[in-house]
Amino acid sequence: MVQVEVISEIGSNPHNEDAYVVDKEAGVFSVIDGATGLGGLPGKIASETLSDALTKDASSSQSLLDWILQGNEKLRWKTEKELNIANLEEIPKEKRSTCGIAAVQLNNTHINYVHAGDCMFFLKYKNGEVRAITRDPLMSLDNIAIEMMNNILNQKLSKVDDYQQWDAGKVDSFLKEVKSEIHQQLVHNRRKLNTPDGYGIVDGSNEVKKYIESGSIPLQNVSSILLLSDGLQLHENTISDGQSIWLKTAIFAFEHGVEQLKNHIILQESEDRICKKYPRLKPADDKTGILIKL
Repeated sequence: MVQVEVISEIGSNPHNEDAYVVDKEAGVFSVIDGATGLGGLPGKIASETLSDALTKDASSSQSLLDWILQGNEKLRWKTEKELNIANLEEIPKEKRSTCGIAAVQLNNTHINYVHAGDCMFFLKYKNGEVRAITRDPLMSLDNIAIEMMNNILNQKLSKVDDYQQWDAGKVDSFLKEVKSEIHQQLVHNRRKLNTPDGYGIVDGSNEVKKYIESGSIPLQNVSSILLLSDGLQLHENTISDGQSIWLKTAIFAFEHGVEQLKNHIILQESEDRICKKYPRLKPADDKTGILIKL
């Protein structure tokens, strides 16, 4: 009997732009991480469109990848309708509603999966081995922006003595000011979506077909499956230079569950709302995770 643990927690923004799908009957499970365009469309448009596509279409005989690509087409149509334009390509990449996704469909012998962006998919085997099936292609780009933000933040904080006494409004205003100074780097990063030297993401464009990842893995000796949005990545005191922190995160989740992982990360964030101890782009990201025990 399959056991499923699901969590979804809003971050520091007004709305939770993550979504998820749990359909035990169809064997479909997915975490979806919406990203709002920089001065553009809400990320919730993309995440809800993909969630709807998987929920409504999972009873059909098409593949998991087909459902998601159909969801991408619906996102294109919604975006063009929302902005009253003839073609999605009229919108700069950085302003589009986009989403990352980690989705699986289980049958008796295999796990079919689809991946884009910085949502992650892990397996745990009966011998205790933890395997990362996906990699986070945004980490290297995010780290450039995080390092820039951290340097500016530390420079500004070195000139004040009382920042630890700031209330939430003062902290938010300060972080907004700091982040505005790295805006061009954030735009540069977004413009790399669905390009050869960038990363794959669902944005409604035809390029999604080229850069989305999919595959099939035998279920042999698999004991657990883990899907995470990037808000459930453990924080570190230094800017991570690779995928090792994701593996540490997965090991923690397999051992303690996604609820405890969420609680641990929220504790880290509550101790460092100003993003100094744990360098990052926002005080708290939306957090969604699914742990499936077979």
